[in-house]
Amino acid sequence: MKARLLTMTAMLSVVAISGAQLHLQRNFLTAGKDVYMFLPPEFVCGPTVKNVFWSQDGKHLAVERELVESPLEESPEYLLGLKEANSDPEEQILVYSMVTHKVTMPISFKKSAGQIFSVDWIAGSSSMLVEAMMDPPTAVDAQSTLAIVTPTGKINNVRRFSGAVAHEVLPSPYKSVALILERPPIGRQGGAPAADVTVAQQAVDKNPISSRPTMRFFGLDGVVSEPITLPTRSCIPHWSNDGRLYVMSMVREPGAKQLKKSWYTVDIQGLKLTESTAPKDFAGFGATTNPTLMLENLSAKVSIKKLGVAVPSVVVTGIPAKENELTVVSTDGDAGQLSPQVNGVAYRAQGTLMVRQMVKVSLEAYLRAKNAALKQEAMMNAKQAALAALMYSGDYDDNMLAAGPNWKAQLEPYIKNMNVLDGFTYTFAGGNSTQIQDPANTQIGYSEGPGGKAVAYADGHVKWIPNP
Repeated sequence: MKARLLTMTAMLSVVAISGAQLHLQRNFLTAGKDVYMFLPPEFVCGPTVKNVFWSQDGKHLAVERELVESPLEESPEYLLGLKEANSDPEEQILVYSMVTHKVTMPISFKKSAGQIFSVDWIAGSSSMLVEAMMDPPTAVDAQSTLAIVTPTGKINNVRRFSGAVAHEVLPSPYKSVALILERPPIGRQGGAPAADVTVAQQAVDKNPISSRPTMRFFGLDGVVSEPITLPTRSCIPHWSNDGRLYVMSMVREPGAKQLKKSWYTVDIQGLKLTESTAPKDFAGFGATTNPTLMLENLSAKVSIKKLGVAVPSVVVTGIPAKENELTVVSTDGDAGQLSPQVNGVAYRAQGTLMVRQMVKVSLEAYLRAKNAALKQEAMMNAKQAALAALMYSGDYDDNMLAAGPNWKAQLEPYIKNMNVLDGFTYTFAGGNSTQIQDPANTQIGYSEGPGGKAVAYADGHVKWIPNP
């Protein structure tokens, strides 16, 4: 916690002293009354990143990576044909901690020895649910294994699945429990669940128990419960915001045009189903909303319109999105993911995985940093304008530039970035600099800023003068 506070203080200080060189748009986001500070990018791992999974509490980031190791081209063994390029990549799961900023690698094996199917998190813990096939892909009776894996690499196998039974593993977003939904094949021929609910229900009617899907539950101990048999072949589970589990059952009765839907609550401890109404928070299966912020992965074509750069970019906006409420997380980045707790953004940049942590700051702190940055920007712009005026004078026999409609064009050869003159007002009437009696107190122009202006003087120095 102390490290984070020190980082926040340093970040605000950098914004205050670096002015235009560090854009506020890249480090702060105002969304309504909330202000978020984006800390500098942190490197997580190199290529090739396949998938990224945030934990629900935003404290951990799981990374599925495929590592291909090839010998260097200048290797004598490789050049002489004594050593071949490694065509067997390594499957890895890395875990990045948002608290310790460290990366661990709990799982690693050659792709020829297995394959990772899915990675998820168990709520309220730092343990993952990993399903992988640890048998060679060519094995006749290859089975997948569901395991609980800790960041330190401790593995607790939960269940093995054969290819004959379709299954889903759905951890609760709110409790340290997960369900296993298994759908046995219809009839003796096996196969995937029927697309036609009527056909599926007819199979259920002929064999009301063995053809119906079942649900089992397990927690961090990995102990799997006895099964609950669901009422129909087509059932979809749903975890509600209050932590309870619901099941929606669907049947198309003969001659009916619409599906008949029924809802049930699930007693996980008692392994019972009770008819109920749909949960109040149900907005559709797969529907997710973040009431605060939204992340956008911009293509190069869209990025050049919004940001003026022709590269893929990652931005975060408020909801609803407003023109002045946008933060550029990365230019030349893609595949961005916002943490569920809005405390970080993970994204890929040139094949590597990067993370920018987010910290909610007070509006007062943000405004102080913003005003300090704008003040420093005005000081820097006025300084560059003053130095340009002095260089102009040196090239024209010490004659100072006179204020007029073309003063910017006359200073252009002495300014690298003409944008610094956009907020500068040149006021000197002209004359020879050698005849100025008190250059240190002779104003030649100013740049306005928050609560005052940066005044440039004939000797080149700049002074901040508050508004009266």
